[in-house]
Amino acid sequence: MRLVIIIAMLLLMICSGCPKDGAVITVTETESSELIEEIERSGQLRGVREVRLDNDASVVLVDSKPTVNVVNLIMLDASNNRVDTVNLKVGQACMMTDFRHMFITYKLLDIKEDQLTFQVTDKFNAVSFGDGITIAQKTFTISPYKK
Repeated sequence: MRLVIIIAMLLLMICSGCPKDGAVITVTETESSELIEEIERSGQLRGVREVRLDNDASVVLVDSKPTVNVVNLIMLDASNNRVDTVNLKVGQACMMTDFRHMFITYKLLDIKEDQLTFQVTDKFNAVSFGDGITIAQKTFTISPYKK
């Protein structure tokens, strides 16, 4: 069901910046992206102000509030509801999106002591800029933090 929703969202964002009839939209899978490099440098998830361990073997992610000069990303839970915080157990995911170009999925893979392993999927739609869709995915282990 979640995959169907993601595909529908991708189609919606593609159509909002549709190229001319007959144009081909390319989808490129890559190992790196600006987002992936940012997480590697900072050890923090984009759009997430706080990452903390909860008592029930889960992780709480707290949405960053919009600030000047920052893309306004919205946090969605697994049911695609807009939320300010999400509580993830191993195997669960949430999404950060601007509903147009950026679709970032954070899937919790493992919790070991104070180390949290996430699979990060960065989908960027540049169709309205004359480019295609780029998908990058990488696994990161980070520590809890609060900005």
